[in-house]
Amino acid sequence: MSEINPNDFINFINKKWAYKKCPICGNMNLIVGDAAYELREFNQGGIVVGSGKIIPIIPVMCPQCGYTILFNKMIVDNKNGTAI
Repeated sequence: MSEINPNDFINFINKKWAYKKCPICGNMNLIVGDAAYELREFNQGGIVVGSGKIIPIIPVMCPQCGYTILFNKMIVDNKNGTAI
């Protein structure tokens, strides 16, 4: 589940994201991460293994200022009709 198809994800973004620019610096050249990552439930700084919520996320990053937005891969996959 960690790999994504960047072209499919970019097509999803183009359909859903009205203002495709960095909200911090205005840069319009954003970078799509090449893999999905895990966002884990916070547990007071400890690592939770085998329990707790995990959300697969796809990062989109601004190379100019570092701002990063995260998309929930499960929702993106569902809206796109295929696994990205």
